[in-house]
Amino acid sequence: MSLTRPLTRPLTRKISRAELTQGYGGSFSPLLLNPYLLCDARESMVGTLENPTLDLNPALPETLDVITATRSGTATYTDPDGNIATAAADTVRVDYTQGEELTPTKYQHVVQTDYSASPNGIGSRVTLSDISGPDGESGGVRITETADTTQHHLSVIAREIVAGTTYTFSFYIKEGTYSSVGFYTQSAKVTSNVIMNFSTGTASFGGADLVSNSGSFTSVGDGWYRVVYSATANGSGEMDLYVTIKDLSSYAGDVNNFIDYYGFQVEEGTTASDFVSNTTGSPKFIASATYGPRVPMILVEPSSENLLVESNAFFNSADATKTTGIDAPDGTNTAINIGNILAGTSDRANSSYAIVTGSTDYSGSVYVRGNAGDVVAVYIKRVTGSFVSSPIRHVTLTGDWQRVENINITTLADNTQLRLFVYKDNSVTADSVDLWGGQIEVGSVSTSVIPTSGSTVTRQADDLVISGSDFTDFYNQSEGTFYVESVPNENTSGSFLFDLSFGNASTERLTIYNSGANQKVYIRTSGTTWGDNIIGNRPAGGVISRVAISCKTNNIQASIDGSNMTPDTSATMSTSINKMTIGNRYENPNYFNGRIRRLIFWPYHSDSL
Repeated sequence: MSLTRPLTRPLTRKISRAELTQGYGGSFSPLLLNPYLLCDARESMVGTLENPTLDLNPALPETLDVITATRSGTATYTDPDGNIATAAADTVRVDYTQGEELTPTKYQHVVQTDYSASPNGIGSRVTLSDISGPDGESGGVRITETADTTQHHLSVIAREIVAGTTYTFSFYIKEGTYSSVGFYTQSAKVTSNVIMNFSTGTASFGGADLVSNSGSFTSVGDGWYRVVYSATANGSGEMDLYVTIKDLSSYAGDVNNFIDYYGFQVEEGTTASDFVSNTTGSPKFIASATYGPRVPMILVEPSSENLLVESNAFFNSADATKTTGIDAPDGTNTAINIGNILAGTSDRANSSYAIVTGSTDYSGSVYVRGNAGDVVAVYIKRVTGSFVSSPIRHVTLTGDWQRVENINITTLADNTQLRLFVYKDNSVTADSVDLWGGQIEVGSVSTSVIPTSGSTVTRQADDLVISGSDFTDFYNQSEGTFYVESVPNENTSGSFLFDLSFGNASTERLTIYNSGANQKVYIRTSGTTWGDNIIGNRPAGGVISRVAISCKTNNIQASIDGSNMTPDTSATMSTSINKMTIGNRYENPNYFNGRIRRLIFWPYHSDSL
């Protein structure tokens, strides 16, 4: 099988791995992407694949009318504006999921831009003096040699560097008494260097971690240049920036030699921001992440119970303050504000009690809002029994509501009560935070918000079925090709993406489901099992996955995220299948637990096109 883009000419062009695995935040069209993973490109495909007999597209609500949805009681979803809304019973929930991250949250990781202050290190053979920077304002530094042997440099400290993250380095430099100067980063975190030549107005960028072609050396006037480049960290922790007068090798110096610098910055991503001064000793928030447009997806979840009897009740400690009637993510005034949470080491907000069982996994979630760049800490703690608490989650606030999810804890045998805490520790900078929608539920993955007011509430499962004429109108018993894009909430064995069936498990069916570390396709015909054939690896939680299966007698092919199954040449197709269960299986609950972005069926095998 070739992985091709069949509806874009020339039809013989192979689609790239990057196109197959692109994020789910952008626009989607089955005619522009590649939903035909199993199909060879040939002229006869044009027209046929443009007209599937089933195309469940959440962006077009009318395409979902063929689904019979069964869910007693209301449930929540996220609307196109990002607000929490309520879905009536027995309806398909279309959840507008935040699009892919386009730019990361940015911090100034140089923690002290006053170069003479701790934790920066002043070499024993240099002195520092204040100068004006390229904008004429103070804040620059002149480094002057004081000895004529070995290295002469200043160490500028960047903190909270994370391995595998790409950072952009930037600084300003002005010629002193040397025409060629080197700058280096600590190779245990980032292996990179820049050699600047003022006589030619050029710079050379090197090092194993350098992002190719990312360097620039730009004149900004009055003899100043700005140096910018990107590199990917090979280690985590604190990192030295070695700021030199000439280079880091031993050489004969002179007490009259100097060089001028200004505005060192290390930030996430591949774009340099305007310089941000920082004297806090910790990374300083610059900007929130930006995202693509929200993407509509079918939300399928098992039942779950919010064990907090008052999801919006949060209690302040003695020194903290509480204000009610705050605007909430669902458009009501049911959020609360906790203020003065930095007044003492015990200041915090906590939720109501959740009655729990020992030796069980639980997941917590809560909406938080506060000043952009401030940090709060959130965790779950036992209230009764032996001590147990979840790892503390430090959350950088954006100024908008954001949900903190999957705050996980496993209770000990004698634990019977849990609480959510919003807490002060040495990393917290916020002294005020808005809270709404607290939730503690069984399992390791947070599900959609379940509001409570006076008692626990159970949200029932989403059961989605296509049957009767709605099924027979699209399905071809002899052959066909399915394509599904989905984003599972968790990487779970036993969950079913879809299940075509007749009667029960002992009769005829065709299904795609997760088993162990794999995703499999399973076919049963008249009591005879074709078997569990591995398509590829089980999809990871929170990541978009694309799977396709093309079936007819003696020819079953499938692919997941570009990985192809070994074709089966001895299969028999069922002729009695009469229903399709989406995100579950017919006879026993094995819920997918996640979101389905697109589900398409063509009544042809790829070899028939």
